Amino acid sequence: MLKFTWTHIERHQLITFNYSPDNPELKEYWDNRDARVSRTKAENENSKFQANIYKRQKYCCPICHQNLIYSEEDIHLHHIIPRKKNGGDDSRNLIYMHQSCHYKLHAKGTNTPEALKLLGLTPADYLKLERITQTWHNRQRQDKK
Repeated sequence: MLKFTWTHIERHQLITFNYSPDNPELKEYWDNRDARVSRTKAENENSKFQANIYKRQKYCCPICHQNLIYSEEDIHLHHIIPRKKNGGDDSRNLIYMHQSCHYKLHAKGTNTPEALKLLGLTPADYLKLERITQTWHNRQRQDKK
């Protein structure tokens, strides 16, 4: 049987009538507030490794540019360099995105110029990341020996 004392109570700050999120004059305030709340939520609910990936992405999906923290959609972890091509689990090779965005990316092919453009990467960035992950992968092999 559950007890009420086991339930965590989350307190929320009340917003006065003149600080509505619908007020266009306060768009910058709400953007800053959302970023601050997203950062806090990501740090509290995820490991440091995961929080660093979120922070690098500014808590936004690279495909649709929507906030990942407040999303009701499932969040997927994507390897930029696929694991079957020796893409490692180094944080530089990982990005979070919405499930539908992840499917959209794989539908275009993960290494195609269209997919790289969706991720905001140039072919030169991709090659640099490929070298980094190859180094990471080789280091992992040496550690196992």
